[in-house]
Amino acid sequence: MAAFRAAIALLLGRAAALSFVGIEDYDGSTGDGGDFGGSASDGSSIVLYGQEYYDDDPYLTILDGSLAYKINQFPAEGDGDSYEETPTFVQMDDGEVTYYCEDATQNTAAYTVEEWYEDDAYVLDVAWSDVDQIQRYFSQDFLVLEASNDLVKFYGEYAEWTVTADDLGFDDVDSFLFVHRGDHVDDDAVHAFYVVGNVADSSSRGVAKIAEYDGDILWTAAVETDSGTPRMFWTGSELLLCSNSFYARIDPGDGSTILLDETGGLWLPGDGPVAYDAAEDAIYSAGYVDGAALIRTSDRASGASIAELDFTAELDARDPGTSRSDYPDECDYDDETLDCGGSTCDGYAGVDGCDSIDDEDDEGVCCQSAGTCCYMNFYDWAENRWYVKGTPEITDVHVMDSGKVVVVGAYTGSQYDEDGYHEPFTAEFSAASSSDDDSSACADSTSWHRKKSKNTCEKYVAKKAAKNCLKTDDDGVYAFEACPETCGSCGEACADDATWYKKKASQNCRWVVEGDGLERCEEKSAADGAYAYEACRFACRSCDATVCGA
Repeated sequence: MAAFRAAIALLLGRAAALSFVGIEDYDGSTGDGGDFGGSASDGSSIVLYGQEYYDDDPYLTILDGSLAYKINQFPAEGDGDSYEETPTFVQMDDGEVTYYCEDATQNTAAYTVEEWYEDDAYVLDVAWSDVDQIQRYFSQDFLVLEASNDLVKFYGEYAEWTVTADDLGFDDVDSFLFVHRGDHVDDDAVHAFYVVGNVADSSSRGVAKIAEYDGDILWTAAVETDSGTPRMFWTGSELLLCSNSFYARIDPGDGSTILLDETGGLWLPGDGPVAYDAAEDAIYSAGYVDGAALIRTSDRASGASIAELDFTAELDARDPGTSRSDYPDECDYDDETLDCGGSTCDGYAGVDGCDSIDDEDDEGVCCQSAGTCCYMNFYDWAENRWYVKGTPEITDVHVMDSGKVVVVGAYTGSQYDEDGYHEPFTAEFSAASSSDDDSSACADSTSWHRKKSKNTCEKYVAKKAAKNCLKTDDDGVYAFEACPETCGSCGEACADDATWYKKKASQNCRWVVEGDGLERCEEKSAADGAYAYEACRFACRSCDATVCGA
């Protein structure tokens, strides 16, 4: 898929910018010790991980590449009650999720979930202590970087070799990157690990290449800078070191520095997330700058900024939290019944459908001076999102095989009598090539047909678009996906209509997206007769990706 996208990029020109597509949010924690850990991706799917409450097992939420569907969410299994913290590391590779959790003695064990099912999880019978980085790169092969600066290669539970910072001539080792044979510039080369740290008794960064099978040090080299916290990426022909204060390109043959730029133009300030897109030969980074949520496209060859996109407004519009200033001062929480201007919310009086008033007793909590309750009960109040919003976290950037770029983070804030809540989100962006022809960006497929080759978008769907846009081809692709011009989605922004629903308010565009595939896109609104595929453009992918939603 990446090779195909690279070929298209050569024809269309390198991506110069990103356009906003949409934002989705997912279950996280309503407080009381919950924590968002982050995400991992293999290019086709994304896994979100965190902890719902302080005494619960961690959770994994697995999303398919369209990001509109949550494949599964389940607790990450630990050893009895020993593993009750957010996973320390999580990785995803070819449909498998491997996560690493610390127990009460700070030993880290590995767990792998296969094919999205909790029942297929297995535990590696080994524990590592004081770990800075860990990676499973084959079925039973692990590389572990310990805080003692030991880089240890394990096969299962057995250590095969160890390389220390002293062996490399480094003061310390910061991180490593595994490069697979198929991705290597030299097809005859072995699998190799690249390591970055600091050269001993020097102000230079150190880079090294280590043979995968025997741990031989193939070369070490110095990069003449001591600033930043570099992340390593492989381009297929060279190594990139990306940081908030310098950018370097390294020759994998001997470790020589091809480019060193310390002007700080590569990515956003701070140690925020960054990703390399081989197909577009571009670098994407995201973070907050002066209160604005930004995603930046940078040039791989020079590190220079190409374009920035501010998505603060879109992110804030989807935030489930609110401001405490939206509520009267007397509606700050209290576990005792209050007298608000002569009227109270005693017990269940005048309250419909209350199971309990708050989480500690059955007394009314507070009411406005006009005599109406601010909220009915704790559960209704939580359901109504009476969260005091904070600044969302931005934790990761992923480049998907589809060509989309995804920023991952979590909405955060405080909540009534508990710790702060978090709710993960994915913000999706589309690469906009500098030579794209906007006039043909949204056009009918020339290969889609219904059962017979003559039943094309033009000759079949167009005859009765209202009906035939809901038809599929032999591969299950809907006409509204393949025939956007005929089905009227060209020029339609990738955004969902917040007012659409089938028969009841809960059967909205979010309900559509939680269905099996796109089958709920065939549903019709009882109110106005609009099909879901017409109103829920983002959920049903029946939209023009070149048009940004409001």
